[in-house]
Amino acid sequence: KHPITPSSTKHGSLFTGVLDFSWPWPSGHNIGNGLHNTGNTCFLNSALQCLLHTSPLLNVLMAHSKSDPCRVKGGFCMSCCLRHVMLDSHQKKHSSTPYVIVSKLHVIAKHMRKGRQEDSHEFLRYAIDALQKSCLAGYPQKIDPKLAETTWVHKIFGGRLRSRVTCKECHYNSDTFDSMLDVSLDIYGSNSVRDAFRKFVAVDYLKGSDKYKCEKCKKPVVAEKRFTIHDAPAVLTVHLKRFSPLGRKIGHFVHYDDRITLKPFMSEGQFGPTYSLYGVICHAGGGPNSGHYYATVKGANGMWYEMNDDSVSQHRNTLGPLKNAYMLFYIR
Repeated sequence: KHPITPSSTKHGSLFTGVLDFSWPWPSGHNIGNGLHNTGNTCFLNSALQCLLHTSPLLNVLMAHSKSDPCRVKGGFCMSCCLRHVMLDSHQKKHSSTPYVIVSKLHVIAKHMRKGRQEDSHEFLRYAIDALQKSCLAGYPQKIDPKLAETTWVHKIFGGRLRSRVTCKECHYNSDTFDSMLDVSLDIYGSNSVRDAFRKFVAVDYLKGSDKYKCEKCKKPVVAEKRFTIHDAPAVLTVHLKRFSPLGRKIGHFVHYDDRITLKPFMSEGQFGPTYSLYGVICHAGGGPNSGHYYATVKGANGMWYEMNDDSVSQHRNTLGPLKNAYMLFYIR
């Protein structure tokens, strides 16, 4: 495919390799195996299945503790555990239990409890944070945040958001940049991902009691505030906000495409890549802590497979948008 070289900062880069987007298994092996549900663990299984079909991540895990020595000394390493689950899933002939991860759930996310249904998106956020911790093991606790964003975790999933506030009087721009590992889209009143992205980058006005204190004018002014994606990730993870803060589900159908470009949502002059869909987490039921999660992933043969705990079934026809889609995984 196309290697992406890490953009090194002036501090150097923690990941100096090149991301490999090729499928790491022999031809003829198109899809991983199912994962056993050990009691309300479908939220975890569905998130793991999407990670276990993310090619650049698989290639990094293949090297972990081999050509790329593990940095964790005598503690929990999420990269080692995910590597273990990956080898079970892709090299055994039958479903397996991701025991090394289920048994350490409270280490990955302190508030999550074995046997209780949790939010799949929330688990994924903590799992990726745990992978990041394994990359930073052995470095000083107060590592430069810019340097911390050069791990393979950020090279695969990370991008940057720009928040720009423009004074309506003197037109001065104030920019703030934040790293992102996924994009959460508000879908209330939106019937497509494209429309939700348009709202995500829409201009917001700061006026009345929310006036902005302009650095140039030295006084509160009416201003425009707008988010844009400044650096696009290699793997784009989109979270559809289906649950209200009170846990009510926004269950309407949200259209999404197999291919998506970020071009219209980028900061001016920044490259907006095109992505293709390779994984979807679905949620059937009423709220984030009830109902059932399952994943649908694209195999190396281009066919789609439903990964529903230990059951793996190939979709016979081309896959249209799924009504219960909760998270979408796209790759450049």
